[in-house]
Amino acid sequence: MVFPPFKNINNWPHPFRVLELLMRGAGQAQSREFLTEHVLGRTLSAYDRSIDTHISNLRRKLVDAHGRGIEIRNIRGAGYLLTGNREGQT
Repeated sequence: MVFPPFKNINNWPHPFRVLELLMRGAGQAQSREFLTEHVLGRTLSAYDRSIDTHISNLRRKLVDAHGRGIEIRNIRGAGYLLTGNREGQT
């Protein structure tokens, strides 16, 4: 099944790779450093916000595709965590 926001997924390989890594590490926060190294192939620099931009775009796509059921949460000091809420919870 393909959701409309993901129909042109080949046009945005980095955000898709971020999503893949978050899904593979389900239940565990993935650090910005880890995501930067594995998605962009470089080390994270002090002011690099590339991963944050990809996360922001993914959040928007997930809301468009699924409503509020799947979220990417920022865990302070740890990174990002992919979560799924039960229906009716926020």
